[in-house]
Amino acid sequence: MMKEEALPDLEITLVLDDGSETECEALMVFPAGKRQYIALTPKENTEEEIWFYRFVPTSESDFDIENIEDDEEAEIVEEKFLALVEEAEASLVLEEDGTEGDTEE
Repeated sequence: MMKEEALPDLEITLVLDDGSETECEALMVFPAGKRQYIALTPKENTEEEIWFYRFVPTSESDFDIENIEDDEEAEIVEEKFLALVEEAEASLVLEEDGTEGDTEE
């Protein structure tokens, strides 16, 4: 199973239910349960929204995304994403404090 990974500079155009399109930036792909998910944020994001979709690789360089229809699945995905963000933030704090690097004498 794929480990979580950042997706630098990946942009996706989503077609919304009303037929309009919105450009999104991919934040990360991550596992939750037995599936992979992708976290997206609209480029014109004024409310700091994050949208989650199922991530389905179709080849080494291509993928599809699918809506998450089930509330329970959506909750599991959001909790996993938040846990990963917390973990990443904690690692950054440790690095900034110098607790993971060499100390100067």
